[in-house]
Parts: sequence; C-alpha cells; structure tokens
Amino acid sequence: KRKIFAAVRQARVTAADVQAKPATELPPEVELREWPSGLAAEIPAVTGTKYVLAADKILIVLPSNKIVIGEIAN
Repeated sequence: KRKIFAAVRQARVTAADVQAKPATELPPEVELREWPSGLAAEIPAVTGTKYVLAADKILIVLPSNKIVIGEIAN
C-alpha cells in the first residue's frame, strides 16, 4: 500500500473532488487515471484497474463500470 501511495504521489496528479467508498459508482465526469509506469509489474493486483486520487485516499476503480473496488488511505 505504501508503494502504491508513493508512486501516485510522485506522479503529481491533482486530487479529484469526489467522495466515494468501495461499491460506489463514480460519476461520468470523474477521470480515471492509469497507474504510474511499472507499478502493475511490481504489484500485479492493480492490473486491470485504474485509480482516482481523492483528497485523502486513492480509489481503486474498475474502468468498465467505474465502480470503486478498493481504497488506500493516506
């Protein structure tokens, strides 16, 4: 979890204005981001997902339906 959070922070992504938790479908206007280069090779569990950086956590999202399947708190 720390490695994921550090990689996303290093990517310098702007946090989205979204409040969500697992099982929430994100609105269409929320942009899903690709994981930083090389992260999926190190952490295969993120393969097939994208993420959204919220103010205080990273939301792990299935891109096919924009449903949050996990979160990593800061």
